[in-house]
Order: sequence, then structure tokens, then C-alpha cells
Amino acid sequence: GVAADDDGSGTSALIALGKEISKRKWNRTIILAAFGGEEIGLYGSMAYVKSISTENFKYAITMDMVGRPKMDLDTALPTVFLTGDDDKVPEVTGLFEEAAKNAKINLVLGKDIKPRPWWVWSSDHWSFHNVGIKALMVTDGNASDNKDKMYIHTPEDSKDKINFEYTEKVVNMVLEVLIQLDKK
Repeated sequence: GVAADDDGSGTSALIALGKEISKRKWNRTIILAAFGGEEIGLYGSMAYVKSISTENFKYAITMDMVGRPKMDLDTALPTVFLTGDDDKVPEVTGLFEEAAKNAKINLVLGKDIKPRPWWVWSSDHWSFHNVGIKALMVTDGNASDNKDKMYIHTPEDSKDKINFEYTEKVVNMVLEVLIQLDKK
């Protein structure tokens, strides 16, 4: 169906991550949340951050568009991007770098993308950043099939283009980061 990558893949990844999280005993509280209204103004995440006490949040990690790996970079591995406050939380980006190696994914940090693409802050992680919570977005960075043609928000954003093995690697990478953060 339409919206398979934007927003279906992130929601599916969140559900898969929740399944794995439920199998462990955690020292810290992990909140999994899916938000509506992202495409029309971040309504769900903005309402959420207004309803919580931000002092209890250490980080917000979101997954938006994690179904179509970018393969046109100078690597044989599928690429995932970590954007947002990646330049402000080296302790977390380091964990992501290690987890990406273990998951056999090429990780590109938002701070290293030149020029910075339009999508670096265009998702729910912005709402958390905007209230002072360090926020990161994990994304395939693949909003278009080429620089002239967007595929998101069109019928071309279909299930047949989703790489489920890649999405599973992304989920495993995020899970590994959460496990390491829980030990700190």
C-alpha cells in the first residue's frame, strides 16, 4: 500500500522493537510511542511533549522511513542516517556507530552530510529537540528515487519497494543502542 516507507516502515520497526524490548528486564524506563499528524505539522509529537515532564527524558530516538536503504553511496553496505542532535551527544552516536558495524549497516551522521538535506529536522524528533530533549532520528534518507523525483507521498511508496531485511537490521541496531544506554 501507499506510505509503506513514509510512515509504515518506522511504525513497523517500532512494533518490532517493542517485541524485542518486552523480552528483557530494563533498568531504565523506555517509552515507545507512535505519533499521528507528522506530515501536517508534527501534531502528535508536539502534543505529546507538551503533556510530559521533560526533566525525566534523557534522549528521544525516532525511526522515520527505515524501509529503503540508500545504496548509491560509496559502500557495499546499506546506509542508514542518524540525524538531529547527533553532533551534541557523542556518547550516543558512538554507540550507534558500534551497533551499525555489528548490524552490517553503513551509518552516516547528519553532521557529516554536506550540504545538509531538507529532511534532517523534518520529523517528530524536532518536537523533542524543541523542548530541550536531545533527539535523534534514524532514517533511510531515501525520500526520492533520484534528486528530481520524490517517491514519498505518492503511490510509488509501496510495499514492494520495502527491504525488510534492512528494516530488521535497523531495529537490531537501535535495540543494541538501547541495551548499551541501559547499562550506563
